Amino acid sequence: MTTEKLPLANPFLSADLVDQKMVLASRHAECLKRLSTRAARVSLHDLANHLQETSSCIDRFAYELATTESGAVVLARAARLVTTAERILAKRERQAVVH
Repeated sequence: MTTEKLPLANPFLSADLVDQKMVLASRHAECLKRLSTRAARVSLHDLANHLQETSSCIDRFAYELATTESGAVVLARAARLVTTAERILAKRERQAVVH
């Protein structure tokens, strides 16, 4: 993930905080990619495609997400998406083992 350093959209944010938020965005994107692979394995191809697209968008807009107030909301929703997708996939994987 290479992004050129632009001036901060919010001058009250420190560079360290922006870096931490960019790392958080990267971790969310990685989790979504892994979940996409798991979804494809249990034949949830639509979910897999949407998770992959979301992951790509988070990677693409990581700097904007880290420097804007609305980015914090998006990152919080991404965290909830990761949790929800993990639960759905765990349930589907358990069902696949039982049947």
